[in-house]
Amino acid sequence: MKTLLYSLKTKSPVIISKSSGDINMIATKSYIPANNLIGSLASCFIKENNIKDCKAHLNQDFYDWFLSGKIIFKDAHPANEEKNEPSFPIPFSIQYEKLKSDTLHDLFFEKRPAEQTKQFSGAAIIKDNILTKILVERKLNPHHEVDRETGAVKQSIFFNYESIKEDSCFTGYINVPDELFGKFEAFLKSCNHINLGRSKNTQYGKTLFSIKLIDGKESTPADFEPAKFTLLLASDTIIYNDNGFSSGSSSDLETELKKLFGDNIKIENQLLKIVSVENYVGIWNLKKESDIAFSAGSSLLITGCSLSKEELLKKIQIGIGERRNEGFGSIHILGNCTNLKKADYIKAKNNSLPSEIPANAISTIEDIVISKIKEEAKLTAYKKARGVGILKNSQIGRIESLIKKATNEEQFLREINNIRDTAKDKYKKCHIGNTDLLEYLIKSKYKNDININELITKMNEKYKEIKNPLIVLNGKINEFSFTQLFLTTFLVSLRKKNNGGKK
Repeated sequence: MKTLLYSLKTKSPVIISKSSGDINMIATKSYIPANNLIGSLASCFIKENNIKDCKAHLNQDFYDWFLSGKIIFKDAHPANEEKNEPSFPIPFSIQYEKLKSDTLHDLFFEKRPAEQTKQFSGAAIIKDNILTKILVERKLNPHHEVDRETGAVKQSIFFNYESIKEDSCFTGYINVPDELFGKFEAFLKSCNHINLGRSKNTQYGKTLFSIKLIDGKESTPADFEPAKFTLLLASDTIIYNDNGFSSGSSSDLETELKKLFGDNIKIENQLLKIVSVENYVGIWNLKKESDIAFSAGSSLLITGCSLSKEELLKKIQIGIGERRNEGFGSIHILGNCTNLKKADYIKAKNNSLPSEIPANAISTIEDIVISKIKEEAKLTAYKKARGVGILKNSQIGRIESLIKKATNEEQFLREINNIRDTAKDKYKKCHIGNTDLLEYLIKSKYKNDININELITKMNEKYKEIKNPLIVLNGKINEFSFTQLFLTTFLVSLRKKNNGGKK
C-alpha cells in the first residue's frame, strides 16, 4: 500500500453544499468530502478516454479505481502552506473554557474541570502540544432565479450561495494498493484542473489538483502509547449492525473497533455525535439513501490494546466501517493532550504565487507600481514647495514653460542658463532652504529630493516575488519624464501658494 498526499487549491469560489435550514440559502461545508473528489476524477477519466457514462463501469481501470473499494480516498481538510502539516477535525474530547478560550482541557486524560467548557468546531493542526486552528474563509453570493423559458430574471425571487473563497487550500490522503499504483498515479498527474461541488460548470468549483508520494504513512503523533490513546473519528463513520442497517449504537461501534484492534480493548470514555449522511450521485441524478453515522470529531478513549505502534498505524490506514473508499470511517490517534496550548488561528490559504503569472497581469502590476512611485514624487514636491520664498506667477510660468517644452534634461538646463541676467537675479532672491531657486535648478539639486533610483529599488524589493526587477529605469518609466512631473508639481504648488491655496 502506498500513500499519496493530495492538494486542492481553489481558483474560484467552491460550494460543497449542506443543509442550512433556510430555503433561500445554500450553505457550504468547510472541507472537501472524498466523494466529491471521486466524482470529479471519475468525470476526468470518462472524458479523457471518451467513454459513455453508462458504460464506464465496464472499463477495468475505472472499476478498480472508483468502484471496487480497493483505493481509499480520504476527505481533504483545510491547510496552510506555511505550516506544511495536514489538519484533522478537532476531537470532541479537547475543549476550551467558555470564559477563558485560551485554556484547553483534554477530558479523557484529566478530571472534568470545574469551569464550563465548549467543543471546538472545524479542523486544526495538533503538534508539539500546540493546537493551531485553521480558518476557512467563506463568502455569500446573491443570485436571482431565472425563467428557463425566457432566460429573463424572475423579479423578487432571489437566493444566496455560501461558498469557500478562492485561493483556499485543502489536503487529504489517498491509499493505493501497490498493484494499481503506477497507472493510477500517472492518471492523477494528468488531472491538474478539476471542478468540484455545486454549479461547477458555471462560475464555481474551479480547483488546482496536485499529488505527491509521501514516505511512510499518514501523519500521526509519535507521543501516544498503544495501551491508552484517544481514537478520533476523522470523518463521518458508517457502522452496520447485524441486520445490515446503519447504526448509531455505541455497542455496534465497539464491536467494529474490536475487529480492528483486538478483543482485549476497552472503551473507557466516549464523546459521540450522531448525524445523517447522504450524497448526490451524478450518473443517477439522485441522492443515495441516507445513512446514520457517527460524526467526524467523535472521540473514544481506548485502553488495553496489545498491538504495537507500527501495527496500530497500519490499522489507521484501513479505517473502520462502511464505504471507506468514499472517505467515511477515517480514524486518527492522539496521545495525552493535557498540556495542550492554543495558538492563533491561521487561514486555509495558498501563500505561494502561481508558477507562471500572465504577461498582461505583470504589465498591469507594473503600471500600478509606477503610479505609486509618481504619487510619492508628487507628494515630495508639495512638501518641498512649502519652504520656498515668494516668486511672481509670471516668473513661475516661465520655468514651467521651459520644463514642459524640453525633451531631455540637457535641453532644459541649457534653456535655464540662457535666461536673461535680470530674470536670473530674481530667481537667486527666491530661497529654498540653504540655496536659491536658480542654483536648485542649474545644479539639478532636485534630484536629491526625488531620488528616483531609491524609489524604484524600494518597490522592486516589495514586488520581487512577481518579477525581479519589476521596474527598470528608462523602461516604462523615463527619468526625465519623472523630473518633469516633480518640477511641474513643485511649480504648480508655488502658484497655488501665491493665490492663497487656489489654482
